Amino acid sequence: MKTTIAIVTSCVAAAALAAGCSATHEADTTDATDAGSARELADLAGAGIHFDYTPLDSAADAVGQADLIVSGTVVDVTEGIRLDNPAAAAAGRSADAYPTFVIAVDEVLAGAPEQVTDGKVYVSVQTNIAHGPDELAVLNPQAEIVAVLDDITTWRPQPDTTVTRPSAIPSQAGLYAPYRDGLWLQGAADDDMLGIDVAHSDLAPGWGAVHDLTDFSAAIKQAVASD
Repeated sequence: MKTTIAIVTSCVAAAALAAGCSATHEADTTDATDAGSARELADLAGAGIHFDYTPLDSAADAVGQADLIVSGTVVDVTEGIRLDNPAAAAAGRSADAYPTFVIAVDEVLAGAPEQVTDGKVYVSVQTNIAHGPDELAVLNPQAEIVAVLDDITTWRPQPDTTVTRPSAIPSQAGLYAPYRDGLWLQGAADDDMLGIDVAHSDLAPGWGAVHDLTDFSAAIKQAVASD
């Protein structure tokens, strides 16, 4: 992988897998029940967690760093990869905080189209372990999404960690993880795009005045055209 992404954080270290991530962010469910909003999904996925990350400086930086950038629809949230290591086993638990966001791809904005399998991309998203994929799936309004992704098909966070792939993901499909400020959701009722533990106002100045998926996609396309 080219850089540190959302799934590779201090919370993936062996000791943290046993203890869990620290809670610094609380869910804001204001207007979360509005029909067609992705706000409750984003807020619940990010509730009680905080991740340090290296921001993407601009759309050009995103294009240069990512293995794949796609736009589409989140059609399901399913079981994720499981990370197991001796520290987690000694504590009597395993880390399963990476539900799979299944994206039906409308457009490959950057990267090779061959990385899409039968029209879908499978994305491991690090979320609050207290809220599993079934709970998150219920909150999904078939949200539109743009995702800046890194290929983690063969990734292991530590030499003594076993990564178990979900059986529901086709064996020939790659497995991806988003950059923390590179996964954005937007429902039909949302004026702005929504991240998990990140807001569009957190984007680096090099992105310009990006606040929704149309802006974000346009910035990516312009960066690709200028490359």
